[in-house]
Amino acid sequence: MALSEKPTVLLLSLALFCHSPEIWQEIDPSYRPPIDGLLNMAHVIHATTISDALIEIDHGRFKAIIITDATITNTSGEMEGVLVKVKAYVENGGLVIVGLHFPNYASNLEMNRFFAAFNLPWAAGLYHRTTVQFVPSSTLPTSVNALSFPGPYEVKALRIQNARADEKLFVPNIGYASPDFQLPPERLEEVQPAVACARVGGGYLVYCEDMQYEHETIQTILALCGS
Repeated sequence: MALSEKPTVLLLSLALFCHSPEIWQEIDPSYRPPIDGLLNMAHVIHATTISDALIEIDHGRFKAIIITDATITNTSGEMEGVLVKVKAYVENGGLVIVGLHFPNYASNLEMNRFFAAFNLPWAAGLYHRTTVQFVPSSTLPTSVNALSFPGPYEVKALRIQNARADEKLFVPNIGYASPDFQLPPERLEEVQPAVACARVGGGYLVYCEDMQYEHETIQTILALCGS
């Protein structure tokens, strides 16, 4: 990827600041691979403190916000201000992607409460390894090229319940893996996506989960950023 083609993204990695050193020693080894992958393929603004996050969101010098961990689900004190800023950014036409380490240290209740803050009925669903594939009929953010998404790939993910059919970007292919993949509507209603995208105000909120950070997941995130 040429240097000029790399998108600029804001990573909110607030666990770096908010967790104790003992907890961070547990998180860090599995946290590094996806962050390193993004650093290699995008221009990254990395906010690791609440104050930096608030400043960078106000500046808006990025194509998307990527929330890399679940610290933002703790909305007590100053952290609530970050969530308020992120929600306003989405509603005003921004793109926010939630994934990477987000579900690893959040309870189902915390995840559900986070989605509810964006007026979404999404909830934590099934958790297992499966092969997923892009759904061509799904709704995409403006400027996203569906041809940039990877083909079918295996992922270990906590999937999402209650997403509408047009919000399901990558779902288990249930034996239909092919370039012209298209589940019948009744089957699409049944499946829980590993990647979901919802319109929130004038912008979009995306859930893109992968417990083991496959290369295709980073490719999916970058495709959503318009790369």
